[in-house]
Amino acid sequence: WLDVVIDNLSRGMVWARILPWGYFVTALEWTVFVCTHSSGPKWREAFSHAPWWVQSVMAKGFKTPQGTLVTCGLHVLPLWIYGWQRIEAPFWFGLLGFVVLMAGRLVAFAVELWCIATHIRLLVAEDRK
Repeated sequence: WLDVVIDNLSRGMVWARILPWGYFVTALEWTVFVCTHSSGPKWREAFSHAPWWVQSVMAKGFKTPQGTLVTCGLHVLPLWIYGWQRIEAPFWFGLLGFVVLMAGRLVAFAVELWCIATHIRLLVAEDRK
């Protein structure tokens, strides 16, 4: 879990630096961290019952084309935006990278929303017992 904490803290600092609303991206990532890790060491088992598009991202430890796209969207997009704001490069180059990385971040966003919704459903189900 320490690697996730370090990832979230470092990305959170970059998001907060590059966009006024960047904190919300970080808040979403922390919320997903809490939702997934509240299951303890078996948190990855929840993904065995996930929709196919979530499983395709999580498969083989993110070592699939979809997982790679999401990982790049999560980790590289904030750095790309930071560099795009500060480094002179052809506009098309910055835009191309942004579009590809944003696609990965949007897929990550969809998976994050699925994780949060699943966690809420589990909490409600437990509460009804």
